Amino acid sequence: TRPDLFPPDLCTGLEKLQASAPQHPGAYSRAAVERSLGLPVDQLFDRFDDIPVASGSIAQIHRAHLSARGAAMLDSHQYKPGCVVA
Repeated sequence: TRPDLFPPDLCTGLEKLQASAPQHPGAYSRAAVERSLGLPVDQLFDRFDDIPVASGSIAQIHRAHLSARGAAMLDSHQYKPGCVVA
Protein backbone atom coordinates (compact mmCIF):
# COMPACT_ATOMS: atom_id res chain seq x y z
CA THR A 1 0.00 0.00 0.00
CA ARG A 2 1.35 3.39 -0.98
CA PRO A 3 0.39 6.08 1.56
CA ASP A 4 2.23 8.60 -0.61
CA LEU A 5 -0.30 7.95 -3.41
CA PHE A 6 -3.56 7.06 -1.63
CA PRO A 7 -5.60 8.55 1.22
CA PRO A 8 -4.96 7.07 4.69
CA ASP A 9 -8.44 5.54 5.04
CA LEU A 10 -8.05 3.67 1.74
CA CYS A 11 -4.59 2.41 2.77
CA THR A 12 -5.98 1.16 6.08
CA GLY A 13 -8.77 -0.70 4.30
CA LEU A 14 -6.36 -2.28 1.83
CA GLU A 15 -4.02 -3.38 4.63
CA LYS A 16 -6.92 -5.15 6.36
CA LEU A 17 -7.89 -6.87 3.12
CA GLN A 18 -4.33 -8.08 2.57
CA ALA A 19 -3.90 -9.35 6.14
CA SER A 20 -7.40 -10.73 6.74
CA ALA A 21 -8.32 -12.41 3.48
CA PRO A 22 -10.46 -15.49 4.11
CA GLN A 23 -9.22 -18.88 3.01
CA HIS A 24 -11.05 -20.83 0.34
CA PRO A 25 -11.34 -24.64 0.36
CA GLY A 26 -8.36 -26.71 -0.76
CA ALA A 27 -10.62 -28.33 -3.38
CA TYR A 28 -10.97 -24.92 -5.06
CA SER A 29 -7.16 -24.58 -5.27
CA ARG A 30 -6.82 -28.13 -6.59
CA ALA A 31 -9.37 -27.40 -9.33
CA ALA A 32 -7.58 -24.16 -10.27
CA VAL A 33 -4.22 -25.97 -10.54
CA GLU A 34 -5.76 -28.74 -12.64
CA ARG A 35 -7.46 -26.24 -15.00
CA SER A 36 -4.24 -24.29 -15.35
CA LEU A 37 -1.86 -27.21 -15.89
CA GLY A 38 -4.20 -29.70 -17.56
CA LEU A 39 -3.43 -32.65 -15.28
CA PRO A 40 -4.81 -33.95 -11.99
CA VAL A 41 -3.00 -32.64 -8.91
CA ASP A 42 -2.23 -36.25 -7.93
CA GLN A 43 -0.14 -36.64 -11.09
CA LEU A 44 1.74 -33.37 -10.64
CA PHE A 45 2.46 -33.71 -6.94
CA ASP A 46 3.17 -36.63 -4.63
CA ARG A 47 1.70 -34.53 -1.83
CA PHE A 48 -0.52 -31.44 -1.91
CA ASP A 49 -1.53 -29.86 1.41
CA ASP A 50 -5.16 -28.71 1.31
CA ILE A 51 -4.59 -26.41 4.28
CA PRO A 52 -2.92 -23.26 2.92
CA VAL A 53 0.37 -21.91 4.25
CA ALA A 54 -0.89 -18.38 3.58
CA SER A 55 -3.92 -16.63 2.17
CA GLY A 56 -4.04 -13.17 0.65
CA SER A 57 -6.42 -10.99 -1.31
CA ILE A 58 -5.35 -12.40 -4.70
CA ALA A 59 -3.70 -15.73 -3.93
CA GLN A 60 -3.57 -18.68 -1.58
CA ILE A 61 -0.36 -20.65 -1.04
CA HIS A 62 -0.32 -24.44 -0.64
CA ARG A 63 2.76 -26.54 0.07
CA ALA A 64 3.26 -29.44 -2.35
CA HIS A 65 5.92 -32.02 -3.23
CA LEU A 66 6.62 -32.38 -6.96
CA SER A 67 6.11 -35.78 -8.52
CA ALA A 68 8.47 -37.09 -11.21
CA ARG A 69 5.92 -36.11 -13.85
CA GLY A 70 5.45 -32.63 -12.36
CA ALA A 71 9.22 -32.06 -12.27
CA ALA A 72 9.54 -33.24 -15.89
CA MET A 73 7.03 -30.58 -16.98
CA LEU A 74 9.34 -27.80 -15.80
CA ASP A 75 11.99 -26.48 -18.17
CA SER A 76 14.42 -25.94 -15.31
CA HIS A 77 16.76 -28.64 -13.98
CA GLN A 78 16.53 -26.86 -10.63
CA TYR A 79 13.40 -28.79 -9.60
CA LYS A 80 13.68 -32.52 -8.88
CA PRO A 81 10.99 -35.00 -7.87
CA GLY A 82 10.17 -34.57 -4.20
CA CYS A 83 11.11 -30.89 -4.23
CA VAL A 84 8.85 -28.86 -1.96
CA VAL A 85 7.10 -26.07 -3.83
CA ALA A 86 4.50 -23.57 -2.68
